Amino acid sequence: MTLIVDFRNCEKETQEELNKYQFEIGSYMAAIGMSKITCDNYKEVYARLVIFNASIFDNSEPWLNLDMCQALIGAKFNINDESKSQFSTRMLNRCIEDIDQRETKSQEVA
Repeated sequence: MTLIVDFRNCEKETQEELNKYQFEIGSYMAAIGMSKITCDNYKEVYARLVIFNASIFDNSEPWLNLDMCQALIGAKFNINDESKSQFSTRMLNRCIEDIDQRETKSQEVA
């Protein structure tokens, strides 16, 4: 399935500024399981990005920060929505898998 990113309902400045990052933004949205950014959910989008970033990289600020999430209100993506509980469970399982892998590596070294 081809990723479709639609910025047409965003402010004109946002469209022009972030259009070159369509793939990256769309990939982030697929990773957090959200198909649109609205004035009601942009904070949840950002919160999921923080959790995702922490589970994959570290506790630093995600590339797609809160201001960018707010600027992207109106953006739509052709991905399946994931409930809060599904997302939380997936992130928890990912962290547990990472811990298991680290534990296995440390036992192999010892």
